[in-house]
Amino acid sequence: MDKGNPNTNACIQSAIENGWCRFPHKMITRHRDFIALGAGNTYGTGADAIYVGSNTLDGAYIDRFTYMDWDYDEKFERQLAGNDEWVDHVIALRKKADKLKLRVVISPRASIRGAAYLKHGFKRAEVEEMCVWKGISSTDRGQIEREAA
Repeated sequence: MDKGNPNTNACIQSAIENGWCRFPHKMITRHRDFIALGAGNTYGTGADAIYVGSNTLDGAYIDRFTYMDWDYDEKFERQLAGNDEWVDHVIALRKKADKLKLRVVISPRASIRGAAYLKHGFKRAEVEEMCVWKGISSTDRGQIEREAA
């Protein structure tokens, strides 16, 4: 939602609050079973050091939603990657980064893409560089590696 177009978000807000939404061809009344779910990387406060493309959301819009943190589904991550040893490594690095409260992203994409690269013959060190350490400062990387040791 924090990547959404403000005009689109205004339409969603109208549907939630007023029970209708205006479209170019006509006004449509909200269906009685309508439920609005959204996802984002921020709490609507806008860009930060990691999610630089995130938009600040209008306070009235934010007020219409209940927020909850939703962590990665590691079982699903493992199924998608198909390489338990690699996924274990990625998850361990992610947990070390979280424990250190570092503002880095080590997502399931590192597990899934990394497993595919390993399957196609890339060396583990190469895959780690490409999928885990990209965009992470040498200082943060050093902290994670020391914590992992």
